[in-house]
Amino acid sequence: MRPAVLIQCAAVFLFLAACGSSGSGEQPETASPESTATAPAPELQTATAAQASEEIALGVLSTVNRDACRANMRSLSTAEAMYFGQFGTYGSWGSMASTGTMSNAASLICPDGTSPYSLALTGGGYQIYCQVRPEHGSVVDGIASWQ
Repeated sequence: MRPAVLIQCAAVFLFLAACGSSGSGEQPETASPESTATAPAPELQTATAAQASEEIALGVLSTVNRDACRANMRSLSTAEAMYFGQFGTYGSWGSMASTGTMSNAASLICPDGTSPYSLALTGGGYQIYCQVRPEHGSVVDGIASWQ
């Protein structure tokens, strides 16, 4: 795992621990009959807090994966610019690997899946996009769709 991902996972873990119950096994004090009618049961509150914590964790993971995917597409775009500087044309993943421009170009995948990035070489340009999650964006001729 990358150090940044580990730090973000640790932050999520600490957040989840802070949102959860104390784990001491102590039961809350009994409320009066009047307040019991309006307050949800402690078990329900814990379940709701756990669900909210899980949703937050999934949202953070989704954001981390999206950002990693976009970083991969930026790296591929930079490799295309380097290849163009050397050969006067944009290259396929295979040609970038064989020339040493970016040896792992064909093996980069979105963290949310197992598919490599798509590359479309057009007249005088290129388009890189995520096949797994189109909402992660694309890079067309060096310009990222999310900026």
